Amino acid sequence: MTLAMKGKRILEHNGIAASVSRLPPKLTSAGCAWGISIDCAHARRAKEILEVSGFSYGKMVTADGTPVSFEKAKHAPTPGVTGTPRTSVSPKGGGGR
Repeated sequence: MTLAMKGKRILEHNGIAASVSRLPPKLTSAGCAWGISIDCAHARRAKEILEVSGFSYGKMVTADGTPVSFEKAKHAPTPGVTGTPRTSVSPKGGGGR
């Protein structure tokens, strides 16, 4: 939970609303883990912010557990985020914390 709280603070400091939530068991091999939940529209920016800050995370998934994909749309000049309206970030090494 401590790592998820740190990631939440990093995102909020950069203008992205975030919350810490328990991840479903199917999303973690540790069986008990915490993640950061953000609006899917901010997924690309959140990824960049976390990477620049040196925050390491395991994966970014949509609310239904599908991995977030940053694909180039055929008619759009910038990549888009696919998925449902909520995205979760699972901090790396946060297993049972």
